[in-house]
Amino acid sequence: TVNNFTSFSGSTNLNGPTTVNGATTLAGTTVLDGLTFTGNDGITLNVVTLSSGDVSVATQTGDVNLNGTINGAVGFKVRADSAITLAGNIGNSTAPNSVDMVATTTFTGAGTIKTTGAANLGGSSVGNSTTPITLDSTSGLTATSTGNGNLFLGALSNSIPITLFTAGTGTISIKSGTYALSGINKISDDSKVNLDGGVLNMAGFTETIGALLGSTNLTTSTGARLTIGGNTSDTYSGIMSGPGELVRTGNGSTTLSGPNTYTGNTTLYSGKLIV
Repeated sequence: TVNNFTSFSGSTNLNGPTTVNGATTLAGTTVLDGLTFTGNDGITLNVVTLSSGDVSVATQTGDVNLNGTINGAVGFKVRADSAITLAGNIGNSTAPNSVDMVATTTFTGAGTIKTTGAANLGGSSVGNSTTPITLDSTSGLTATSTGNGNLFLGALSNSIPITLFTAGTGTISIKSGTYALSGINKISDDSKVNLDGGVLNMAGFTETIGALLGSTNLTTSTGARLTIGGNTSDTYSGIMSGPGELVRTGNGSTTLSGPNTYTGNTTLYSGKLIV
């Protein structure tokens, strides 16, 4: 246990459970090995190597600021009592086996996340319209906001499986790359989906969402069915393609202004569908 403000500089190795009472800055090059690191105020990490054991970083109060590169083939977990700011890149050269990062308030930053396993991101909101949280995960992404906050997500080179997207009545914006459903009902029913630069691949699954908007594409395969059930009025100008079906329920309206090419059935149970 270390009390009061602490700054580790130069090359520092930290092993085993560590509690710091006070704001903490890990500067220089730091090796974290099998570490549970708890700060009772804010924590700032700069250049970090994750060594042979999983690493967990948490604050009792204050923010977690990730300013430099973080590399290492182990699990990396962050829990912030306040905000997470991702200014540096995670997995720039050696990707963690998993990334699990949840803030009590906002999760923002222009850095990128790469993991060879699953990713879990959360906060009152995740990313923003100008700097989405951009990542590459081979095993899928769970992204959750609290209090109907918005999710702004981008994908790097690979198509990322959607394990679960939950934003309440907020909006899930896919800003770049491709996200693909990994099964049925992977997006919360009340959330809006905004295809704003990125692609949603439904594969062959069924999904219910609150609204569809944006201008980039939605692809389907045999067996896919998209149900839009919200009560708002929204416009989708992208292209829905493939053999999937489209269903409209609820009391809202959906305007399809793009040159859609999907060949499945279109069913209107309630609300409006304007083409």
